[in-house]
Amino acid sequence: MRILYGIQGVGGGHISRSLRMVEEMESRGAIVDILLSGGDYTRDIGREVKMRFRGFDFKYQYSGEISKWETLKSIKIIDFIKSLNINLKNWDLVISDFEPITAWSGILQGVDVIGISNQFSFNSDLIPRPDKDIISEMVIKNFAPVKRGFGLHFHKYDEFIKHPIIKKDILNSQPLDMGYYLIYLPYTDPMNIFQEIGGLKSNFKIFHPKIKYEIWGNNFQAGPIDTRRFQDCLIRSSGVICSSGFATTSEAIHLGKRIMTVPIKNQWEQVCNDHSLRELGIVRHTKISDFINSDLIENKIKFIDPVEEILDEIGF
Repeated sequence: MRILYGIQGVGGGHISRSLRMVEEMESRGAIVDILLSGGDYTRDIGREVKMRFRGFDFKYQYSGEISKWETLKSIKIIDFIKSLNINLKNWDLVISDFEPITAWSGILQGVDVIGISNQFSFNSDLIPRPDKDIISEMVIKNFAPVKRGFGLHFHKYDEFIKHPIIKKDILNSQPLDMGYYLIYLPYTDPMNIFQEIGGLKSNFKIFHPKIKYEIWGNNFQAGPIDTRRFQDCLIRSSGVICSSGFATTSEAIHLGKRIMTVPIKNQWEQVCNDHSLRELGIVRHTKISDFINSDLIENKIKFIDPVEEILDEIGF
């Protein structure tokens, strides 16, 4: 079977999750071609990428919140339309992880595309939403629309929703507690992070895209993002302070770490993720000092790896 797998390039979660699925499909004898679009679509993902497209990306203000106006201005509609001329009938199966080119090509060509992403879970009215945001809801449902899909979430809110897909290195790891907290807030100014943790007695390891070399403080070590080192620090941390995205939070939950999440402003999906984590009793604090000094015990949940179940339901 020949498969086209469309991967959203914004953030690292879509890539790590999709590569796990690709590896499982190849182990069952499939030939998988990868299409990468959006974000840093030229990046090296550790394996061959057959097609790369600019796609769409978010633009951020200096404060770290999404700039809706700059994001809209950055959209190249003509380039996007030109990218929809891929003949999907060259493949036996097409999958989209919130990747719009494969999804919209499927609609235009009458080809069924299967969606596998946390965003697809928002097709369920049972997903917790802190408030109504009609525009954000419309965008998330129509960005990469598919007729059939598997939503991924922290809790199985609906029958088509599965637990997170976590990479094997995390699944097979043995978590430790080396007495420090990992901070990954890529859209928060590093100086604001340093100021907030100043004077706290705990130790921190900070990863940030704006930091280009190692920085040492009284209670922290900060440096650029390095995937392998980040993963090792995550496994050995006492807890994690991160944005309210899906991948890092899922990995932290699986490892049984304490978690504090900070949703990116104007990023509705992250606001919903944070709301869900609070309803589940996994996240309880909004200030680092409160999180570090709290005696409250957060709820622990155990994920069931959904990969085999998803492949079986696809009929692969």
